[in-house]
Amino acid sequence: MKWSLRAQNILTKTQFSLPEIPSDWQKCHSNDGRVVAWKGRENFEEWGYQGPWTEGERVILEAMGHLLKNKSWQKIKEITLREAEAWLRDRNSEPAFSPEEMGILPQMWGQLQAQIEHSFKSGRVLSDFRFPSEKSFEKLNLSEKIRELKAFFSSERLSGFYKNGGEIELLDVEEFTLYIALNCGTIPEGALLDWLQMSLAETFREPRLNLVPEPFSH
Repeated sequence: MKWSLRAQNILTKTQFSLPEIPSDWQKCHSNDGRVVAWKGRENFEEWGYQGPWTEGERVILEAMGHLLKNKSWQKIKEITLREAEAWLRDRNSEPAFSPEEMGILPQMWGQLQAQIEHSFKSGRVLSDFRFPSEKSFEKLNLSEKIRELKAFFSSERLSGFYKNGGEIELLDVEEFTLYIALNCGTIPEGALLDWLQMSLAETFREPRLNLVPEPFSH
């Protein structure tokens, strides 16, 4: 594959690939472990990514890091893949990489734009969550149960739910019964509750967990 020299240099000396993402950055996760992250609410103060991105995707993410840094978050809605490709060119008349790559990347960048815009608008920072293997949900005290459950409801596991306008708040816990305030957004309530209970049972290794919803009030 023919790359521009600038694209080749960027792949060799990446500036925005992160071995670890700071806890105060916002993140967008994909199911396959790819992550894009940034710092700043008004502007993109910092930008980074990690995970199994392809070479073409990494070149674009590097270019976007240069083009977005210190720009208003509104820029994410306007910036195009063509701008990144043009920035990567050695000469204006020569593409930075192949037409095949340009045919694949627009879908990736469009999805990422939508995810980042949603994260900015919602103000919700989702994080990874894993229930420790040495713990038993049944043996947790009430405050521990509440802490672990709130962490689950603020995890990337629910990113699709939040992207569809959902809202959830833990109200109370009685043994294995969870009382929640719930707004399903665009997801049918029955399907959502089935999925949530299955996810909770799997995550906490406790099949007796049961949800009792009530309408979400603001």
